[in-house]
Amino acid sequence: VFEKLLMACKQLGDVHLAQRVIKDLREHGVDLGPTMYCHLVGLLSVAMRRPHIARNEILRSLHCTWHIVGEARRQCADLDWTVLLNEVMSVYIAAGFPNYAIDMLQQFAVFGAAPNDQTYLRLLEMVGRDMKDVGRFFALWETLPKSPQPSGDLYNLALEVALESRSSKRTCTVLEEMVEAAVFPSPQLTERLAQVGRHVIQVHGL
Repeated sequence: VFEKLLMACKQLGDVHLAQRVIKDLREHGVDLGPTMYCHLVGLLSVAMRRPHIARNEILRSLHCTWHIVGEARRQCADLDWTVLLNEVMSVYIAAGFPNYAIDMLQQFAVFGAAPNDQTYLRLLEMVGRDMKDVGRFFALWETLPKSPQPSGDLYNLALEVALESRSSKRTCTVLEEMVEAAVFPSPQLTERLAQVGRHVIQVHGL
């Protein structure tokens, strides 16, 4: 029950309601489970996306994030650290600290975890869609492990950013990678490729 309540708090970004849930949880002698810690950190990233949030509130949320991580490290032996660290990364993204979000990649090894598709998807969406930094996007894309094979969502995001960059070379490179990985462009991107293909002969060959 408490886990579902915290999930609802996360979806709403309601910090005060979450505090009341935690108080009730402790009064009933219930311990926080691994998923609950993830919900609490995720809640802070949702809360920070509210308009007109004050800088001191952002800094307080960041401090609270690492306090939750510290508590999880002390209290939970079976925590999925990749999931929790992805939520921490989302807090930095929501706070408007992209460099710290990227630096989070180095923290996974510290916690005995490894980045997954969701890790890279969040970072690449931040760099490609929010920041529209094509050079940084593809620098990060090059560091993405290709084994195990990334998800189709990641390949489609790379193709989307390549198309936005209006670089035929980048677009063809991503398409070649998709062909090799047997990943097909989404219907929306296929339509855009048809338009680009009128002017770029290499696209037809792919």
